[in-house]
Amino acid sequence: MIYGNTEGLKKQYINRLEELYELNCEKDILISSNILEIVCEISQAIGREVAVYINRRGKIVNVLVGDNFTAPLEFMSEKEAKEG
Repeated sequence: MIYGNTEGLKKQYINRLEELYELNCEKDILISSNILEIVCEISQAIGREVAVYINRRGKIVNVLVGDNFTAPLEFMSEKEAKEG
């Protein structure tokens, strides 16, 4: 599920954002270059900020879309992310 300001997004971008949940990072890096490239590419294409929450095991647990200036970075525990 993609959270935030998804109104008006084309289905192709929603699908690409949802595919991020299938990707993982190595535990000892902040974000993989592959994930970073995808997030940057989509953000530029849609003209909105995109944020991803990555847990300590390197699993993406949330993908959020904001507006053209910011993405909603509300605190969310891993338990809440799994329930959401």
